[in-house]
Amino acid sequence: MKMRWLCLAMALVFCALPVLTEAKQRAFFDKPVKNVEWKKGELTITCTYYRDFMVKEIGDGGKGSISLAIVKRSHAGLPACRFKIEDEREVEDWSGYFAAAKGNYLFFSADDGDPVGNAFAIVDGNTGKVLFYDDAQVGVRSIHSLKIKDDGIVLRYRRAFRTPCSLYARNASCWEAVKQAAFMAPDTRQPNCDVVYAGAETDPRVRDDPSVIDYEVEVTLTAGKARFTGLPGKVECWAED
Repeated sequence: MKMRWLCLAMALVFCALPVLTEAKQRAFFDKPVKNVEWKKGELTITCTYYRDFMVKEIGDGGKGSISLAIVKRSHAGLPACRFKIEDEREVEDWSGYFAAAKGNYLFFSADDGDPVGNAFAIVDGNTGKVLFYDDAQVGVRSIHSLKIKDDGIVLRYRRAFRTPCSLYARNASCWEAVKQAAFMAPDTRQPNCDVVYAGAETDPRVRDDPSVIDYEVEVTLTAGKARFTGLPGKVECWAED
């Protein structure tokens, strides 16, 4: 279980970062024009400017943002970073942190980790609606390939996935169910979970609960619908807490 705890601890540290600087510097993400941050009492207002829009975050020192909004460029240009901005569009159903942008696709990290991994979301920059979200090894930082197509976006990342059964006993039928649920290739090899399940014989709650795996995946997002394709590579597993 030591490996699992180390992985989770690292993921929580990464997820807690309000601005994922490394992600923004990657070549496949757009580079911001500027970042502005200022205080209003106990609140921190952060504005990240791009050519055609700005993302505004308001935090109160707790986990996540209490407000996330998108402001599109008007004929007068982009406004100054203020607490309230006319015509700003709230990001719906997400309370984490802004991480990066690619065109009109905005990437947000979650406000905290969970036993599976670290969630991230892709938001429509025009509407503020969440188009897609998933658990990844370390959230947005797990994305290592990103391409925009005429009809959508394609990304590759290290996905964290809760299996529908326990991989403890290396049950063949369980692994077949996992491959199907995770959209893996038929010849994907089952990981050896012996190390992370060490000692589980004495704790049936751990032994029998669903496992968690992480693996390489490609997701094609078109018209709000996601198509998953498992990619070749190492599959790792751990027992869910």
